[in-house]
Order: sequence, then structure tokens, then C-alpha cells
Amino acid sequence: MKRLTEAVMDCMEDAVVVEDSTGRICYWNQASERVFGYNKEEACLNYIEVLLPEEAKGDFAKCLKQVFTGRSLLDVETTRLTKDGRSIEVIESFFPVKRETEPLVAVIHIVRDPVDVRRKKALETLSNQPQIALTLAHELRNPLAALNNIAYLLEHRLDAKHLPMMKKQLALCDSIITNLLESTVTGKPQKQQVPLQELLDQVLSLANIPSHVQLECGSAESILLWIDPAQIRQTFLNLVHNAVEAIGDKQGTLDIQIQEEQQSARIHFSDSGPGMSDAVFKKLFQPLVTTKKKGMGLGLLTCKQLVEANGGAIYVENRRGHGCTFSLILPKSAAK
Repeated sequence: MKRLTEAVMDCMEDAVVVEDSTGRICYWNQASERVFGYNKEEACLNYIEVLLPEEAKGDFAKCLKQVFTGRSLLDVETTRLTKDGRSIEVIESFFPVKRETEPLVAVIHIVRDPVDVRRKKALETLSNQPQIALTLAHELRNPLAALNNIAYLLEHRLDAKHLPMMKKQLALCDSIITNLLESTVTGKPQKQQVPLQELLDQVLSLANIPSHVQLECGSAESILLWIDPAQIRQTFLNLVHNAVEAIGDKQGTLDIQIQEEQQSARIHFSDSGPGMSDAVFKKLFQPLVTTKKKGMGLGLLTCKQLVEANGGAIYVENRRGHGCTFSLILPKSAAK
């Protein structure tokens, strides 16, 4: 029965740490190793204090005091220390282990992964998304206006052939911000007829595609979409940037293919990166689900929201070890 219990514990995604009445660690599951860095042998040679940053010791003592009365504590937001000395945010629950006629014999600590803590905070942030969008848009507009003025002065004083392109891209950034402000207020895309080839050309001129990434893009001539151009342009840009980041520093290919159908167009963005783990793929469009070390995982969620708001759909094909394909279906004409 003990082996069965340990096997179940090792299958859990949350870290499970058990300390005995003296504070020594007496159980450590596999998730604990992932979160804290110690293997089972190392952890069980230590006391629970090895996981406590100095600033968390006082609160930990208060929690234990309550647990020793037989009370469980759920979802305590705190910090813990990893093997390499990092202080990480966690959500920890405390459960006393008592026998009928004996005092407390152990305390079970269930510690949620730091990624889950970040996901919770992101969900709280999303509830304030309109206000954040307004703030970001206003903050970005000031430096963009200054850059536009500088470009104007340079264009009239110097013979610089690239300056008109600079002004064009600045105007495009300004239009994206304008659309962000308007969509925050109305919540509705401003649809119009847009040549798909023109949209792709704009995206590829804005995207930073390194020389080691080979770009292959099919033709979209004569295809007219019925979409909000700023919203879908931003979606395309996000998918291109994600593909480049997935390829990383190795030689790779970004392949954009177009299929025209009677009432819609399918645009496929394929990369030759490593693909996603099953855990990430299953929760792909949730906040803070990402393969990036510093990413917040909101980009794909935004893409999905924008595509669906424009009457389209987005699908993902994950090829472990061979990359991913994000496929967008977008309407070609206004619904009657």
C-alpha cells in the first residue's frame, strides 16, 4: 500500500513534501524535484528550513502553529527557496497528519508550481485588459509622435531613401494603436475589404526574420478578405514572430501557404522548430501557457480572440520534433 501511495504521489503535477514532527523532510515526490531542484535523496537529508527564504520564515512559523492545532491551511501565497538559491513564488497548502491518541506526527505540504501562480495573476490581469490597453496605447503614442517628427525633419534635410519607409512603418504602428483604442471602447472589429497579398507584404516588411530562417510564402493575389486589417495584421505578426522564436538559432524554415475556398481563405504558418510538449499543446490558448522562458503566454490567446471576432477560426497542428502549423480560416466577403 505504501508503494502504491508513493506511485500516486509521483504522478501528481503539484509538489508534495512531508515533514515529520522534528521538521525533517521524510517524503519528496517527483514534482518537488522539478520545482525545487533537489532530488529525493538530497531532500530527505535536510530539514524543511532548507526551502525557506529568510523573509518567509516568520509566516511559515505562524502557519505551522495553526497546523499543530489540527487545522489545515489552503492556498497560502508565499515564497520558497530552490537548490540554486532562487526565491520563487508558490501557492502552498498545509495538512496535519495526526493519530487518534497521539499529537501531530507529520505535516503534508502541497506546493503549486510557480507557473500556476503566474497563470492566476495573468487571469486577474485580463480582467483589467481594457484599461491596460488604453494605458499602453497612450504611452506608445508619445514616442511614436516624436519619431515621426524626427523622420519628417530628416527627410527634408537629408537625401535618405529609407526615411519614407520609416515614416510608413511609423504610420502603420500608429494605426495599430488607433485600432487598439477603438476596439477597447467598442469591442467590435472595423471590417473592410482587404487584399490578402497586401496584408502579407506589410507583415513581412515589419517582421524581423533573421538570415538563418528561410522564408517561403505562397501567392495570395486576387484574394480579398472581409476583416479588420489592423487586428489581423497583428495576428499574422504574432504568428510569424512565434515561428521565428520556435526555430531559435538553428537553420530553419518559415512556410506561409494560402488556400482559397469559396467563402474563405486558409492561411497556414508552419515552422521547422521542435514542436510543443503535450502538456503545452493541450492548454495552448490559455493564459500563460507558453514554451518561452520569459513569455507570459498571452499572444496566442489574443490571436484566437481577434480571429474569432473577425468571423474566423484558428487551428493548430503539433508535430513533435518537426514544428507546428497554425492555420487561420478568414472570411472572403461580408456575411449577408
